[in-house]
Amino acid sequence: MTIQWRNDLQIDCGNIDNDHKALIKIINQFENEKTLIGTHALLIELSEYSKRHFYDEEKILLDMGYPEYHEHLVEHNWLTYSLTIIVSSFNSPSKNFDVSLIHSRAAKLLRHWLVDHIIAWDIPFRNFLIDRNKTFRANPLYLVSDFKAHRPCFSR
Repeated sequence: MTIQWRNDLQIDCGNIDNDHKALIKIINQFENEKTLIGTHALLIELSEYSKRHFYDEEKILLDMGYPEYHEHLVEHNWLTYSLTIIVSSFNSPSKNFDVSLIHSRAAKLLRHWLVDHIIAWDIPFRNFLIDRNKTFRANPLYLVSDFKAHRPCFSR
């Protein structure tokens, strides 16, 4: 089942959303991939892309003073670790290696990651940005130099 980008998943109408769209594209390619080599290559691509995405997102969370930063970081670490375990099973397959089982586990993790993670972890950050944006507009003396780069694209 193909994952579709929806506007209600928007976080910043910028780098975070662009990364999420790219991750959706990789995951959709992964779910349609049937070969061992293609599956492995897409998992490596996803692993490398996600590490960069998490680094960038964590920097924004920290820069913006997000109060749930540490919990969000733990979630990123768990997702990264889980993906690393799956990739390592391809790198050193056992004699009982079952590509369809690995593919199934990876697909389940990837769906959790994109759908559940964005909804449970990234949307609350978006809401934090929206509330913070209201504070900035209400108090012109409250300055953060790079806030404009991380403001949400809509308000609630």
